[in-house]
Amino acid sequence: AKLRHRTNRPSTRQDGAALLILLVIVIIATTGVLLNSLNRASVATERDRITAEALAQAKEALIGYAVGTRLPTSSSGSGTTTPRPGDLPCPDSDNDGDSDTPCDLQADRIGRLPWKTLGLPDLRDGHGERLWYAVSINFKKDTRTTCNFTDRSGCLNSDTRGTITVRDPSGNIINNGTDSTGTIAVVIAPGTALKRGGVTQQDRSVAGASNPQNYLDIGAGEDNAEFIDSDANGFINSLVLGVDAEGKPIVIVNDRLIAITYQDLMPK
Repeated sequence: AKLRHRTNRPSTRQDGAALLILLVIVIIATTGVLLNSLNRASVATERDRITAEALAQAKEALIGYAVGTRLPTSSSGSGTTTPRPGDLPCPDSDNDGDSDTPCDLQADRIGRLPWKTLGLPDLRDGHGERLWYAVSINFKKDTRTTCNFTDRSGCLNSDTRGTITVRDPSGNIINNGTDSTGTIAVVIAPGTALKRGGVTQQDRSVAGASNPQNYLDIGAGEDNAEFIDSDANGFINSLVLGVDAEGKPIVIVNDRLIAITYQDLMPK
């Protein structure tokens, strides 16, 4: 009689089961990676929304403040007042929410947004950081000459220009502080702490809270922690990429800003 070879069916079934289990594991792992990626994207979108709303709210409040500004008709600050639409508050230099005067010096015209002075809540960006603010020499409120008549030097008019330069992430000038397109103020959301210039870690402890270098970034030839009126040195908007000491890609500027122009205050 011929011998019949038995088919090894149990082994085949086991192999199939093993492949099925492996496929399930792969699907679960892939789904986990996808869900994690979607969650990160959702968090980033929500942070961007919060930041955009905070910047827009700050800009609206500054415009409202400027419209209602009045200037004393005497150099002593006493006497009647006359409207001087366009004046903006000095920044908050000690992180208490109040505008700090005077801000005649260049370094004093960049600081925290004075949210209490503007009647705002304690605005934060999507990463929980307070906003920063810089104002042009031509539009700061304190230590002004008087404005008795609209054609005098102490008054603001259509010939008064902003003196702050703003660049896009590629370094192209959007508003030029040396000509009539200059910005009169900027509000900045600092985002997460970075290594400044790809080198020095920003210190956001209490000790470093009032130093703009611990919040505002430097990159693409621009330093957001300082600016010069009527000069090419101004502010650059996010997002700017660079490389670290090992040549790995990193974010070197994540500051997001919103600009206020003369046209915002005095639309035609």
